[in-house]
Amino acid sequence: MANDGGANPVSGYSIIQADDMASALSVAKGCPMVVDGSGSCEVAEIVELG
Repeated sequence: MANDGGANPVSGYSIIQADDMASALSVAKGCPMVVDGSGSCEVAEIVELG
């Protein structure tokens, strides 16, 4: 059994504040791993609880 993080292993994360999803995607396109082609970036909304 391999323990490699599954199909989409997380190697780090960043939390940003953006006015909308389009703005967040624009920021994600500047991620160094995306720019140099060595990785990918997933964008999702965070919902504050409480």
